[in-house]
Amino acid sequence: MKPGLGALGNVVRLRAWRVGIIALPVQVCYFSIFYLGLKTGRLFGVAQLLVLALALWLYLAYIVLANDLADRKVDAEVGKATIERGHGLNPSYVKLLLVLIVLAGAAAVLVVGGGAVFDALWVVAYAVGTAYSLPPFKLKDRRALGLVADSVMEKPIPVLIVFAFFGYYGIETLVFPVFGELLDAVFKHQARDHDIDVRAGLKTFAVALGKGLSDKIVEAIHFADVLMVVLVFVVVVLEIPEVKTVAAAGLAALILAFAFGSLKFKDFFFHPAPNWSAPIKWDDPPFVVLFNGGFQALLTPALGLALAMKSQAYLPVLVLFLISLAPWLVGYAVVGLVRLKLLGPKASPSQPSLGE
Repeated sequence: MKPGLGALGNVVRLRAWRVGIIALPVQVCYFSIFYLGLKTGRLFGVAQLLVLALALWLYLAYIVLANDLADRKVDAEVGKATIERGHGLNPSYVKLLLVLIVLAGAAAVLVVGGGAVFDALWVVAYAVGTAYSLPPFKLKDRRALGLVADSVMEKPIPVLIVFAFFGYYGIETLVFPVFGELLDAVFKHQARDHDIDVRAGLKTFAVALGKGLSDKIVEAIHFADVLMVVLVFVVVVLEIPEVKTVAAAGLAALILAFAFGSLKFKDFFFHPAPNWSAPIKWDDPPFVVLFNGGFQALLTPALGLALAMKSQAYLPVLVLFLISLAPWLVGYAVVGLVRLKLLGPKASPSQPSLGE
């Protein structure tokens, strides 16, 4: 493929950019920035904070694009050879783009000037992100080792980078990375792709465990996810006086909503039909979406607003978070209206309403 406007358009359409800007990993980073800004009271310039956000975007886009390049053959075999996954570009152009992202990311890290630990974590992040997807290591095909690499590179390492930026290493340094991973655990995706990976001959950890055991582990992860959301709300209540009341009220509302959903919708609340969230595809059951949504739409905005009121330098970062949150809020609203039968066709037997 010759480079030109067509190739440029395909570059712009890559899903890697979208994942870097609006997906859960960067939202957990924003949450950590807001929390640590309030916790430490440290002040930074607007430019430094924005370049930090850019560095995080570039890294998250890099690991997605590297993975799409590695999965190019498999995606073509299972019908996922889309422009968004890089199939509109020659592989050599994708490799060049990866190099450019690394160079831009390195420049951003140097501009931020976060110190030795901060810089070292970036080196680890890119090293793990590269080794996971690309040869000669290609850890994604090494079962448990691949799971560990994927689990730490998407959210825990970026969160630790934010902690290094603030120079703060409290108990939250252990809690927040684990929390971030459980919000959308890598193993859940491996379990859901079990059958496809078996057909493609991929040796993921979920394939090694088998479908039955993998599904049971996913069930346990769902409840661990909810417990970690509750724990993070409690940490904010105890550690951040500025949002103590709001966070406590939000947690109480989530617990009441959980109790209502458990009684009203019974098993469907925990084990819905596969397409329960149509027209949007969410694989998590409603009770998990409830708590994850509470973290995204209640807790993080409260922290961001409180911090922006204390220091206007954080206001642009809050705006970036709100931009990343907007698609999620639309999704929650659309699914809620459809489930209440206020939008779209009436639910069919294959798409039961929450009350059925």
